Amino acid sequence: VECDHCRLSLMYRDLSQHYDVCLEVQLSCPNECDVIVERKLLSTHIDTDCPNSVMECPYRKFGCEEMMKRCELEDHTRVNEIVHLQSTTLFAVCKMEEMEKKVQQMGKKIVSSDIVIQTSNDKMQ
Repeated sequence: VECDHCRLSLMYRDLSQHYDVCLEVQLSCPNECDVIVERKLLSTHIDTDCPNSVMECPYRKFGCEEMMKRCELEDHTRVNEIVHLQSTTLFAVCKMEEMEKKVQQMGKKIVSSDIVIQTSNDKMQ
């Protein structure tokens, strides 16, 4: 017999088992978004398109720990725009302060190295 979905030839007794793995079989989205998609495209649908896929806020690295459905993301970012802006600004300020400290530390190391070099030069003369 032939698979109705992918046209693979196989024994009738194996058909049912094949349907469980056939990449061409149409499946309903497990997130209940009413989309029917081929098995081979299901993970892409869930990862990029499904409105009911739960995702983290894109401002997570700036402190927002909200999780929401993809279809709720636009409202979440609009409602929390000021909070997200404040947390992003605070994150940037903290990073700048860290970099300033590192620059100061590097400057001190350079001065120390210059002193060691100058001392070595004085001894050589």
